[in-house]
Amino acid sequence: MQDRDYQTECITAVAKGFNDGFMKQLIVVATGGGKTVIFSKISKRFHEKRNERTLILAHREELTSQAIAKLKAATGIDASLEKADSKADRTAPVVVASIQTLQGERLLSWPKAHFGLIVIDEAHHASSPSYRVVI
Repeated sequence: MQDRDYQTECITAVAKGFNDGFMKQLIVVATGGGKTVIFSKISKRFHEKRNERTLILAHREELTSQAIAKLKAATGIDASLEKADSKADRTAPVVVASIQTLQGERLLSWPKAHFGLIVIDEAHHASSPSYRVVI
């Protein structure tokens, strides 16, 4: 999968931001611009460079399915799903989870430092209480 120039620039800028100590970053790309591809490649790079896992949070089933498919297509990573009856593999480099599932006891079953990177698909939801608990 060939990146578009702006996707490459975005991935590079985020990597530089991490190197410069900016641990909270926001990516804004127009609809259809390949945000899922971008965060898939950032997740892969994060795992390869820092040997840390990524948690991708989404609020709709189609977003969790899309993230898993794009991770595989763009990076070769087999992400694990934490949603409803699906329990993620704790050794997976990337876990995609629905925010509705990752609450209460389900959230508490994960060690606090398990993930080095959290990606929120559709970041405008991040200020809601359900996301704040996970973050």
